[in-house]
Order: sequence, then structure tokens, then C-alpha cells
Amino acid sequence: MDIEQIWKGHQPETAGLPEVQGIAQLKPEQNSPLKRMKKLLIQNMVGVGICIGMYVCILYFFNYWQIRALIGITLLFTLWGLLSARQLYRSVDDDVLADNLLAELKRNRNALNSWMRIQMRVSAIIYPFSAAGGYLWGGVFASGKDVTTFMDKPSAWWVLIACVIILPPLGYMAGKWMFNKSFGKVIAQLDTNIGNLVVGGTE
Repeated sequence: MDIEQIWKGHQPETAGLPEVQGIAQLKPEQNSPLKRMKKLLIQNMVGVGICIGMYVCILYFFNYWQIRALIGITLLFTLWGLLSARQLYRSVDDDVLADNLLAELKRNRNALNSWMRIQMRVSAIIYPFSAAGGYLWGGVFASGKDVTTFMDKPSAWWVLIACVIILPPLGYMAGKWMFNKSFGKVIAQLDTNIGNLVVGGTE
């Protein structure tokens, strides 16, 4: 038998193999961070929506300008947070094509990091207003008095000052911890997948 014929007889046939169109065909697990990111953003938006409903109820049922001003500022921040989360959610493409996978993973990782960073910076400004508004609302609700009567005692002012000083840092740290616990895992997965693609020579 001719050597050339033997060689041709051992050539692998690739005509029947499907062409890789997207990451779901290549490595399904690589797509999971983006799906998880969208799922967490939905959960975030649901929680923010519940907070918005609560703030609207407070503004409607408690007709005191002090409470409405402070809670109103908090409500505006919460609405902005909902819109920014929705915008980020819509920008995530969890059906990434293989030839654009690395760029998309990097883009989503950077977008998520930026979103978290901006959320925390703005929340640090809003937390004092939220703490003061929450204190006044809780005091009026529990005592059944109006704001002026409730704040008539010096002790009430000292408690208000303490709330504004103590609660915002605690809220900031709690928010940071929650972000890292949820979205931090997504970022870690994205970093791992990006590293694997770079090492594999996909870049």
C-alpha cells in the first residue's frame, strides 16, 4: 500500500463537527458568572423596590416636613440605585460569542466594580439623612407625638446626634459586606475565567 494512501486514511474528519458559536457551546460553566450577576441584580432591584414602597408609605402617612425632607432625600437615592441597577442588568449579555468572550468578561467585571464603588460612595453621603429621618419617623410612630413635641427634650437631640454619627459608618460597613458577600463572588469567578482565557492564549 502506498504511504500517501495510508496517511490520507488516517486524516481526522471534521466536516461533521458543529462550529462553536458561543460560550455556551465552548464551556457552559464560563457563562455562569454572567447569569449569576443578572440574578443578583434582579434580587437587588426587588429589595430596592420594597424599600421604595416603604418610603412612599412613610411620606404619605406622616405629614411632617422634617420627616418628608429626610426620607425624600433617601427615596431619591433609592430610586437612582434602582435605575442604575436596571441599567447594569440590561448591559449584561449572558449569551456571549466565543470570539468576543474575553472582552465581554472584562467589560462586565469592570462595570460591576464601578457600579459597586459608585453605590458605596453615594450611600456614604445619604446615610446621615437616612439615619436622621429614620430616627424621627420611629420616634413619632412610637410616641404618637408630632416631631416638635417629640424633639422638645434635650435627650432626644442627643440621641439624634448619636444616630447621625454612629449609624452611617455601621450602615456603610454593612453595605460593603453585603456587596462583597454577593457580588464579590461573581467578580472572583469573572477574574478566574479571564485568567484562564488569558493563559489559554485566547487574548
